[in-house]
Amino acid sequence: MKVIAPWTTEEVKALNQYQKLNPTHAFICSEQHDKESVLVATEDGWICPIVGCYYARDWAEDFMLTGKQEQTVG
Repeated sequence: MKVIAPWTTEEVKALNQYQKLNPTHAFICSEQHDKESVLVATEDGWICPIVGCYYARDWAEDFMLTGKQEQTVG
């Protein structure tokens, strides 16, 4: 289920931890950059860390709020 920003400080920490632990499934900027830019969670939503890029996203999946590594079933 999608969770829309704004997020709490704890949720932001969990989302950024999820990004770090799940690099192959992390949210990335959709703009064409020379390097991959993994989005950074803020209280107002995701932002691109590349200076001058204004790409943003305002939602995350609810399971990402745990900050844990993605579990695979199988």
